[in-house]
Parts: sequence; C-alpha cells; structure tokens
Amino acid sequence: MSTWIKCTDRLPECPHECTTDDTMVSHTVLVTDERDPTSLGMAHMREDGTWKLYGGDHDFMHPEQVTHWQPLPRSPFYDKPAKPADCA
Repeated sequence: MSTWIKCTDRLPECPHECTTDDTMVSHTVLVTDERDPTSLGMAHMREDGTWKLYGGDHDFMHPEQVTHWQPLPRSPFYDKPAKPADCA
C-alpha cells in the first residue's frame, strides 16, 4: 500500500507523452488537500509542475491546493496473464 507523499518533498515523475498537447505527464495519482480532509481526487502532474485534476468537479479542490499525492494501487488482475480477445 502506498503512503501519502508531501508535494514539497517530491512530485511524481513525468514519463509519458500526452498526445493531445505534446507535453510529458505523470501516471494518474491520488491527490488531497491538507486543508480539507474530505478532499480526494485523481490527477496527473504536467512537466511544467502544474496539476491536471479530473474525474469530477473542480470544486472539490483547485490544482494549486494539492498538498499530498500517492500512486494508485495496482489492479487485482495486474499479475494475471491476459485473456485472448473474443473474436466476433
């Protein structure tokens, strides 16, 4: 299980190219704001150091309010072999 990481300690790496705007972005991560313990969202970090929040309304947290993040857990199927696709 991942632990929360303070944004002042470390930010996610940006190893993926975003095809919509040709910038590098991180894996999707969970984010929270220490000022509101009920705030929880999903986001990715852009190579310019800004957060892109998604998966909900922006009224739960503004990008500049993100104080902590953690990687998403792996799927329960991560280590299982992929099933062949059904042929139609």
